[in-house]
Amino acid sequence: MHNEYVKGNFVYQSNYEAGLTILDVSNAANGELEDVAFFDMTSRGNGKGWDGSWSNYPYFKSGIVITTGIEQGLFILRPNLADLTSAPVAAPTTEPPVFVRIDSFDVNTRGVINLRSALQFELRSTDDVMANNAVITVAVSSSVGSKNEEIEICKTRRGKCTIRLPTYKADDPPVIVELKSIQSDLGDYNSDLNTEYQGCPVFSSTCPTVTIENVKFVY
Repeated sequence: MHNEYVKGNFVYQSNYEAGLTILDVSNAANGELEDVAFFDMTSRGNGKGWDGSWSNYPYFKSGIVITTGIEQGLFILRPNLADLTSAPVAAPTTEPPVFVRIDSFDVNTRGVINLRSALQFELRSTDDVMANNAVITVAVSSSVGSKNEEIEICKTRRGKCTIRLPTYKADDPPVIVELKSIQSDLGDYNSDLNTEYQGCPVFSSTCPTVTIENVKFVY
């Protein structure tokens, strides 16, 4: 090899009897050079004899490359490297999954002797969109009363809905509220992303139920 020049991802080598050789060096950091084009200007083979390509010049804006032969003279070439020059491939991007969560929760109780509690929900997606028309289903149970479990359902409007529990008295045993499901077209429900209620993510795998103290149904 006599002279070589780098332009972009390619190196242009004048290799005597082997002629002009063009190598792709885009992966040179990993020790890989790819032979992508050549121009042979002598019939003597690819030896190291004093003949063939002496130098070259690849820096014309037109894409033309000139190379000189020791005995052959000047050659004007136009390598077709366009198909070999690929734009950098962007790394695939994976959008994070969107989940629905309970963004706000509270239990509001009214009354003095005959009490009535309301479960107040507000749902949002993890990309902060109100979960409209989502359906919330809970099971409400008590150790007393003619029914052991009551299913209550509400549908959100502007992300909010309220489930009103049956009337109870102040000295009654506690009621256990378990969330059965939340269905929304914004995404799957993820209970572990819920807001905290009494120091724990409400209706999550850690705190799956809410206890309302001193409650008994009046049917």
